[in-house]
Amino acid sequence: MFLVSVIFTLASVCWADVDILGKRQSSNTTASFVSSVTSVPIPSQAPTVNSTAYDLTKHYCRLWRHSSVYVNGSIYIDSGNTYTPQGNTTFNTTRPGEYDSGQNVNLLVIDLSKNFTENDTFPYRTINKPPGVPPALEDSALWYSAVTRKLYQLGGWFSRSGTPSTPGYIQQGSIPKAAIWEFDLDTEAWSEPDDFQTVDTGKKIDRPGAAAYCDAPSLNQSFIFEGFVQQMSDPDYADYPIYDTYKFIEGMLRLDTSEPQSPVLTNISIPTFLRPRLDGSMIHVPVGDKGILVLIGGQTPSSPDTPWGVPVEHASWGNIMINMTEIDIYDIESGYWFRQKTFDAGDGIPSGRGAMCLELIPATDGSSWNIILVAGILTFDSKGSTSRQEIWALSLPTFQWVRLYGKDGDHTCHLVGENLLIIGGMDRTLPSGSGDATYCQSSMPARIFSMPLMNYTGTFDYAGSQRPALLPSAIVSAIGGTVSGGALKTAPEEANDNYLQYIFNTRLERPFYTPPPTYVLATVNETNVTSSSTPISSPTQSASVAPNRGSGSNNAGAIAGGVIGGVTGLALIGFLLFCFIVRPRKRKSEEKRRSELPSYQESKGHPPVEIADRDTREGAHSPPVEMPIPGSPTPLGWNSDRVGEEGDNVTQLVGARSENHDGDQWGRGHRRGDSDSRFSEVSNDSNTNSGSTAIRGVGVHGSPPVSPRIPRKNVGLSGT
Repeated sequence: MFLVSVIFTLASVCWADVDILGKRQSSNTTASFVSSVTSVPIPSQAPTVNSTAYDLTKHYCRLWRHSSVYVNGSIYIDSGNTYTPQGNTTFNTTRPGEYDSGQNVNLLVIDLSKNFTENDTFPYRTINKPPGVPPALEDSALWYSAVTRKLYQLGGWFSRSGTPSTPGYIQQGSIPKAAIWEFDLDTEAWSEPDDFQTVDTGKKIDRPGAAAYCDAPSLNQSFIFEGFVQQMSDPDYADYPIYDTYKFIEGMLRLDTSEPQSPVLTNISIPTFLRPRLDGSMIHVPVGDKGILVLIGGQTPSSPDTPWGVPVEHASWGNIMINMTEIDIYDIESGYWFRQKTFDAGDGIPSGRGAMCLELIPATDGSSWNIILVAGILTFDSKGSTSRQEIWALSLPTFQWVRLYGKDGDHTCHLVGENLLIIGGMDRTLPSGSGDATYCQSSMPARIFSMPLMNYTGTFDYAGSQRPALLPSAIVSAIGGTVSGGALKTAPEEANDNYLQYIFNTRLERPFYTPPPTYVLATVNETNVTSSSTPISSPTQSASVAPNRGSGSNNAGAIAGGVIGGVTGLALIGFLLFCFIVRPRKRKSEEKRRSELPSYQESKGHPPVEIADRDTREGAHSPPVEMPIPGSPTPLGWNSDRVGEEGDNVTQLVGARSENHDGDQWGRGHRRGDSDSRFSEVSNDSNTNSGSTAIRGVGVHGSPPVSPRIPRKNVGLSGT
């Protein structure tokens, strides 16, 4: 027993730094392997239906609700809805209404290796998808890993846009099972991988649409947050009424490709105050060792009691837009979520919206991290759909909104050096009108905004793509410093949680984070029933198990004791060797690997730039400023009715804010039970939820039925 005690004591010493470095909230991390059938890589080949007529490089009109990703000088565009010109015309020769509704069934690639205009077709090429690969999805996600050199297609649902004669159209009875597909950039072949190691994902990984997603290149990780499934997502939901009943997915799925031979998919539970969300946007901000995920905007059900994991009737009715006066932050190092106020830098706060895209302009000295928000949809109501043609910046860590330009919704965007490329999108009339535009886009899919000129130029500047974008002057005016950095303001007017200072000020040593009592996670027990639990600050717990007592003789006990003592001694020696020799080597190897990961600028396709490289980049460095204590006077304008532009609807805050200003309080969590609350389906029977009784009374009853034109969202706004 003495030796056992020694081993446990040494174990606590040896692994103490794991607690310090990891700071992970407690969770079940039992790993299992996916036992799917191995798929042979499928080389690309042309589709069999009207391939020439539906080739967007030759006949383009409009593209939206697609996904895209930037990879080493190219943009890859997958899936989405389309208008395809009739009569072999293109965007600038097609009359209004003379198009066919359909889908993008190919992988569209834009080559950014030379100058071009937004009307040029030569930068575009098509990679055809073979049979068996999901041809086209709506509101899906696209990840990229620099380690595996692969794209990962996941999420979304199959569309009924078009007719059975158009590519990508799938009858409800032909929808394939949910799966993650990968595209090898070197061989240009698709395959359904079977080498994922999984953690907490259960028996099935769902295919949620309208989920927020992003890559974290410096970590070789990718994330997808919440979303929902419906009849067109998977055969398991065939009995869900179309465009009416949804199952909201709780949690966040992470792909880690640090070990390319065994990538890991992990389900991460989320606190209940985040609530179901769709059409939000998320971006990785690489501040500190691991960075943070910033979640902005989107929609949420109007009822605060809407559950995850069960079918919800009328789920497309009465959703409300999430207010931009608060954003949510996931700290990757600690594993906790924070909700933080945002502030008006002088031009107001953008109205609540969804289907926008985000990019990042960091100061070269790390004194500010500026999230660029492009456009977005203010309401998805088919009788009054509106999109906001503007560009905003959210500057961190001051959390100030700065208006940069004042285009469309359901688009994607990519910042390539000084060029901001906005891909596709659906125009909607302002202030309100009859829904989707019935005419072609005025250019090829990519429209180009110059960050130095702060205007749409329509020209991609290759030389500018090799230079990191400098901070816009409007941001400098708000936070001080220069276009390169040296921000004078490095803290918000008021912090919802003082722990944020340790996230943004890397000079401070991080303490353990202790969440408040209102921080409630949804967990799944052995019977797959959701319950609520409050995590403790320590990342792991150990339980002692009493050994079974036998009825053997004392002699047998002595022999057993001797054997156990000998084995324990050998185990002690082996343990010490591992602790002081093997493990330090592994740690050094990990540190070396992390040091070799690309910087943010390198991952964006251009070399890191030293501040001294350009005269305009030099600026004064301010001393670290600690964040103010919550409970300070309310900032001027916080209770003002001016949110967004004049004439915009003001949406209510989502999630109640605590009146207790202890520095550890934010939105109250809504406890819930009896739901499958994981990102993935955890039931042994994949049809468990599809056959269960739908929840009633969650939507706003009396609302008009949803329009097939924008089938999933008939959204109401609160406030005027």
